[in-house]
Amino acid sequence: MVDNNFEAFENIIEMLRDLMEQQAKTFDQAVSQLRRICLPEQLKGALDHFEKMQAEFDKTDGVVIRGLGAAKPWYPGPRPNHVFWPRLRSHLEQNKWSPSDLDELDKASNVVLASCQSPWQATSSGRGLVIGYVQSGKTTNFTAVIAKAADAGFRLVIVMSGITKSLRNQTQKRLNEQLKDLSSNSWIFLTEQDKDFDKGIGMGPVLYHPALRTCIVVKKNKSRLQRLNKFLDAAEKAGQLENCPILIIDDEGDQASLSPNCDQEKATKINVEIVKMLKRPRVSYVAYTATPFANVFVNPHYEENLYPRDFIYSLAESKGYFGARVMFGTDQEGEGIDVTRTIPVDEMPNFLGTGAPAQTQSLESSIRWFLIAATIRRLRNSGKQPHTTMLINASERIQYHFDLWFVVRDIVTTIRDRIKTDPTIRLELEELWRKETDLVHASDFKNVHFQFEKVFNEILATIELLGPIDGKHHDEHPNCGIVVDNYAAEVRLAYSDSALRPIIVIGGNTLSRGLTLEGLVCSVFARSTKLYDTLLQMARWFGFRRGYEDLPRVYMFNEVRLRFEFLARIEMEIREEILRYAATGLSPLDFGVRIRLHPLMQITRAAMLGGARRIKFDFSATQPQTTFLENTSLAISRAIEATNSLISSINAAGAKPETTSLGTLFRNVDASLVRKFFDPKSGYLLSESNEYFNNEPLCKYIDVKTSKGEIQKWNILFKSLRNSRECTAIKGVKMNVITRTRLKNANNGPTFSMGAINDPNDKFVDLATDPMRVERGYDEPPLMVIYAIDKNSKPNAKNINRQALGALDDMIGLWLLLPMSNSTDDLGEFAVVHGPWDIPAVGEPDDPNDEEIVDGEGDANPAVPNLAGSH
Repeated sequence: MVDNNFEAFENIIEMLRDLMEQQAKTFDQAVSQLRRICLPEQLKGALDHFEKMQAEFDKTDGVVIRGLGAAKPWYPGPRPNHVFWPRLRSHLEQNKWSPSDLDELDKASNVVLASCQSPWQATSSGRGLVIGYVQSGKTTNFTAVIAKAADAGFRLVIVMSGITKSLRNQTQKRLNEQLKDLSSNSWIFLTEQDKDFDKGIGMGPVLYHPALRTCIVVKKNKSRLQRLNKFLDAAEKAGQLENCPILIIDDEGDQASLSPNCDQEKATKINVEIVKMLKRPRVSYVAYTATPFANVFVNPHYEENLYPRDFIYSLAESKGYFGARVMFGTDQEGEGIDVTRTIPVDEMPNFLGTGAPAQTQSLESSIRWFLIAATIRRLRNSGKQPHTTMLINASERIQYHFDLWFVVRDIVTTIRDRIKTDPTIRLELEELWRKETDLVHASDFKNVHFQFEKVFNEILATIELLGPIDGKHHDEHPNCGIVVDNYAAEVRLAYSDSALRPIIVIGGNTLSRGLTLEGLVCSVFARSTKLYDTLLQMARWFGFRRGYEDLPRVYMFNEVRLRFEFLARIEMEIREEILRYAATGLSPLDFGVRIRLHPLMQITRAAMLGGARRIKFDFSATQPQTTFLENTSLAISRAIEATNSLISSINAAGAKPETTSLGTLFRNVDASLVRKFFDPKSGYLLSESNEYFNNEPLCKYIDVKTSKGEIQKWNILFKSLRNSRECTAIKGVKMNVITRTRLKNANNGPTFSMGAINDPNDKFVDLATDPMRVERGYDEPPLMVIYAIDKNSKPNAKNINRQALGALDDMIGLWLLLPMSNSTDDLGEFAVVHGPWDIPAVGEPDDPNDEEIVDGEGDANPAVPNLAGSH
């Protein structure tokens, strides 16, 4: 008999896990078997210890929300005798993953797997959502989850990988390398890199073989999924799924999978097949996406829908990731990268007009930079050319891509011929090289910098590596490095490990989602869309650029850049919403994620918004700040006057100031004084660009709250830094100025785009210190922080996304931290899914165009709005 001590508990747990992982026993079956050899108190102690082990898994940089019916913690992490995860981790180590990155991947994949339904249950049907960032390593995360799931007892893994052949092939290749090739005797793959799922005839018996794991990588295509379900039908009928827990990974889970309908008779055909797949005996479904807009708008109360009722997990942004926040974001102190280049408006006809496509200065400059960057990468790689890509995405139209191929070919061949015959091309290329290397320094990323002479001498070799580029059409030479990728092209984008080279790829929708463009150093993005999710997904230039962080460049119209800047804030707000709800203990079924509306854009496709309603926002638990400030004499003078009037009124009311390290704090300021401060006619003038944070809705909010007796008093902090000059315009309270700069590329005249101006240290200056606090409670007062901003503020040297403020005078900025509210007051401009407080009726029938998505759908569909349609 086993001794009743810690070591004994560990031994019992090992036996328990062996029964479940190796023999596919359910938890109850395994416990029942252990009762024959363990005393009741020993088994109970071991199970209690097992539960404590599992409780450690939420300690990660990401944020997880679990549903009320979600799986109880069941996965306590990898074991020493596991196979698949240790081999994957070792493989990533050999590919120069840092220990810190590996540890975070380990923790995050633990949380995802532990949030899934347990493979040790007799029956299960779980649904979760993992939110990442565009090109941020979601595939690596779900590969780690698959490896651990295979170790933990899942027998069959189905990966639904987007809607295009190229993305499915790329995912298959990755899983082959990181799972199959590392454990070839244990994995059975029913699909290959060039072969999607067919019928799986005769393969059913492998599903319950205790030593084998089966993987299927399938495109989200109606006929493919129907074949897969027929295969599963046969396996289930033969009893081969009884002991076969299934993990389904839905990559790009917001695309094609979802249907807004609560009637499967009217649902999209792809959605019908996925829902059918989830009705197998033991299934866990996890959707992965960087743009979860559609996912959070499907009806959460329809049992057969794909709403993530069990868990939502927001992955942390990894160190070294270049995404919307870094390139277009709002951080004052963040180290941005100056990589966006504006395409002049007068070039628009050449990209979008009736005579388009035609050569433009921006297109030629971008190709020249690509050749320079590809050359630098080869020099850094000791003369061996790594895959280096240029993306040109200017239209969704198929013929446009073919026509643009000739334009690009002529630009490249002209550069090649001029290098051979015209000395002036050297001076032109050197001017571009000098300009770009001065804006982004290789030394900032510890990369090697080469003198232009060495680079220039190798550019012809780079062009030669493009292969035969003098063809008469895009498909003439299969090895041509100028590639058109769409469903009508015979020769499409493909990366070969045996032939690394530079590639210029021209395309539209097939290059707009999911697909990783290897070594992407230059992008021309001369189109747009009115959909939040589609536009973010088109940003293939987001991602990791280790070893060439200084080289990527993106050329786009200024209007599109402004849209990306807006979406950078949306990304931040969605994650803040998830963090807030995680702290309240609510489940995914208990709340609706609020997503800010844009006057010229739409959150996602119209059919998916049928389960949402437009709401006017109530400011509850929000933290609005003056992300835009008006550099006009009127706005600045009104801000100073309103601030001085507020200070005078507070002092006249006899409030006692508290001197803190952050400035002067006043408590219990009457709400009427705050209301006067924001009076639309005479108070602080908020910029109309601050979206919902404007004078009239804010004053209405204050009026409603005070009339209901909910918010009668405010706390106010007048921020002051100790080692800066005093803002002498402010009377009655000493306020030393802070440094805040404006975004560099936001050319909005007198409207300064500030991004974030708040200091996180100010957040709870008036409340008791609590490291777990994320928001104000119902009974706590709001806080207003007032900043005096130095008119001569200059950015730090590393933050090249920002420029000196250059204001007419010192400016007044604001940050409001508002408490949770017990009521909903119509005040904002957001969209939210119907929640349990407002259960919706059955939706309208789907748009016929959404019934089935096949390869290339949308490339030939001119209905997707482009930039020309937005003017």
